[in-house]
Amino acid sequence: MAFSPCSRWLAVAGRHHRVEMWRLETERIDFTYDSRHPAFQVQFHPAGKTLAIATSDGAVRFWDFQTGRSHIRFARKSDRSRTTVAFSSDGTRFVTASEQDAVRLWDREYERQLLTLAEGADVSGLVSFSPCGRYIAAACANDIRVWKGGAGIAAHGPNSARRD
Repeated sequence: MAFSPCSRWLAVAGRHHRVEMWRLETERIDFTYDSRHPAFQVQFHPAGKTLAIATSDGAVRFWDFQTGRSHIRFARKSDRSRTTVAFSSDGTRFVTASEQDAVRLWDREYERQLLTLAEGADVSGLVSFSPCGRYIAAACANDIRVWKGGAGIAAHGPNSARRD
C-alpha cells in the first residue's frame, strides 16, 4: 500500500487482482484497477497523478487513476518474478527489482531501460531511491547493495565487510 504525496489517497494492492484507491477524507473507494496478474506493490509518482503497479508477471503498469488509462511500458515479464518499484524524487527515473532476476534503472520520460544494476538469484525484490535521488538501495541475498543512482556505480552496502 502507498499514500499519495498529498495524503489524499491510499492505494491498496493485492485483493483479488485488484488495486483500490481509497479517498482518506471519506474512507471510501473511489477508483479500482482490475489486473490479470496479482499486484504486489504500488507506488505513487511524486506528482501524485499516476500509480505504478508492480505485478506478478514482472511488469510495471502505470495507471492514471483519475482518467482510468493504464499502460505497460517497463520491466521484463517473467512468470516467476515478484517485482517492486520505486520512483526518484523528481519522477524522471524509477528502479525495479524482481526476485531472482535483476535490479534495473529506467527512464520514465523516454520509456527505456538505462542500466541493469544487479542480476541473478541473489536479488530479493526490495528496492528504494534515496530522497535526494543520488542513491538506489536493493536487498540482495543476505546483503543490502547501494548504488550511486545516475552512474550505476556500486557503493558498499551496510552489511558488506568493507567500511569507509
